[in-house]
Amino acid sequence: MNALATALLASMAWTAVAKAADCPRKGTLGTSRILSVDAASTPRVGLKNFSQTLPLGDHEVVLTFDDGPWPPTTPKVLAALAQECVQATFFLIGKPASEHPELVRRIAPRATPSGTTPGCTAA
Repeated sequence: MNALATALLASMAWTAVAKAADCPRKGTLGTSRILSVDAASTPRVGLKNFSQTLPLGDHEVVLTFDDGPWPPTTPKVLAALAQECVQATFFLIGKPASEHPELVRRIAPRATPSGTTPGCTAA
């Protein structure tokens, strides 16, 4: 096995997969699984800027919403996620999160583990 294949297999150790709950409504998109990524051990991923990507299956996507919460848009995003029984990851900014704690509380049940935007502090 060459070094690249060994590195790729080793890099997959930084992920943990959990099956998501079934949606009670038929005909929704749903969440098939939750992919947890450990920031401390995760290699830099994202094919736009880096050579690796997350180990996704056919028709799988990862939804992230960055730099919020924002009162004009966050409630609409949460409503759309709830309608389709979809979970997403939210990367919050400390100041807006501290200014809108009610939105942070609404994000928690619809989100997989949230994060903070690098260089910012959580509320």
